[in-house]
Amino acid sequence: MRPLLVLGSINADLYIGSDRQLLGRGSRLGSFVVKEVYRRFRDRDFLSATIDSLLTWNRWWERARLVDGFLRLGSHPYPPKVGHWEETNSVGALKGSLFEAALDNSPMYDDVDWDDRTHTQE
Repeated sequence: MRPLLVLGSINADLYIGSDRQLLGRGSRLGSFVVKEVYRRFRDRDFLSATIDSLLTWNRWWERARLVDGFLRLGSHPYPPKVGHWEETNSVGALKGSLFEAALDNSPMYDDVDWDDRTHTQE
């Protein structure tokens, strides 16, 4: 059986999949998975083994996306590393923040404003 989630030393340099996407959506999913695993198995050793990494993962969200008291979806720019199209066409832009939402093609984001100063949605 393959593990659904592996938590190790997690920091702001963690990326999901082959694309360089920051932690935003993963931290919420990770929290849900840890909660559900604990709810099902009541394994305190599991919580002890994951809590520090999970807290670090979730605290990234607040450090990187809290603007004027609101958590905002965003995408901070970085120099391209892999040469993937998304690195030069969506990172640091509204399109990149839609990937963070995990609702890339949702019409609810069609009229969202972008803040170039904070690299977040308004």
